[in-house]
Amino acid sequence: MIKSLIFICPIAYRPNGGVGFIYRIVDFLNDGNISAYVYHIVKGYQCDWINHGGHIHTGSLIPKYHHIILPENSVLEYADFLLKNNFEYSILVQNGYYIPDRINSNNIDECNELSIYYRKANFIFSVSDYTTKLINSFFGNNLVIIKLLTTPYLINTYIPHSKKKIISYMSRKNSINTNRVIFGLNELRSLGWKIIDINSNGSMSESNLVTILSESAIFLSFGIEEGMPAPPLEAANFGCIVIGYHGYGGLEYWNQNPFHIITQGDIVSFIIKVKQICLDYDFNVVPTNFYNKFTYINSKLSVINSFNSIEPKFSSSNKDFYIQISMIKYKFIKIIMYLFKKLIFLKIKLKFL
Repeated sequence: MIKSLIFICPIAYRPNGGVGFIYRIVDFLNDGNISAYVYHIVKGYQCDWINHGGHIHTGSLIPKYHHIILPENSVLEYADFLLKNNFEYSILVQNGYYIPDRINSNNIDECNELSIYYRKANFIFSVSDYTTKLINSFFGNNLVIIKLLTTPYLINTYIPHSKKKIISYMSRKNSINTNRVIFGLNELRSLGWKIIDINSNGSMSESNLVTILSESAIFLSFGIEEGMPAPPLEAANFGCIVIGYHGYGGLEYWNQNPFHIITQGDIVSFIIKVKQICLDYDFNVVPTNFYNKFTYINSKLSVINSFNSIEPKFSSSNKDFYIQISMIKYKFIKIIMYLFKKLIFLKIKLKFL
């Protein structure tokens, strides 16, 4: 019997690339006749800002029937529960930078605990070559790492047409750095350029995002620690010239047109490059989309093929062990334990005042 794949997914009330990719993986796998579901801790919740197939698991998690896929920022939260209750699990690393962020790296016990959780995982899924290098740097080279080809969020196909004097960007990440660059570009407005912050009005519909990227001549990227940044790919696939930071995860595609690398933090070079490209931009030339392996359809095939190659290893064990405890109850117990420890610490502190 083949187990269903259950992807533990964070709550996201506004567009989030990592959460969106989990939903897309699940839809891809089901299109490939592989049983997969998204699982949110808040039962009944599902993201309403992304079009998806509705493959949401709301029932109990059972070791005999389910193989759990944890995001890298939830490993410490759930891996102990999974191991103690005989679950098989794997880890999806979308941003390798986050791996040690929830531990004290000077605490040997915490370091060893995290290392054990990664070594006991059946598979580690990585979204880019640089992410794989980060995983190997943290844990050595003896983990089974499988690369999944990430994808732009937008499914729509770009129809080449003339661009407008529009520079678009997303201020959600690295907002201070972003503000400095945009301030330096202020004089371009007097030349007819419009500068649009895609994140300025909260959540944006897919159709509105398509419109902005289709009309934008230039897209600015400010991500500094990325697993595989999708927004620059989306912009390039919609005919934009992309200027900015690759976040290292974007190194796989950033060394070619229409991408222009700016050294992280180099505000002067960033401003100069944007102004230069604006002045030289030829609106008589209709830009084409950046067609490459990082397209929606290629990503879909890559994900299906990757899981097809390993799916038999997810087959059910002979243990007929049913566990009806939910993740909600487990999380509640962890919170109570945390608060209890904090209370003891507070009492000790007050005692010595």
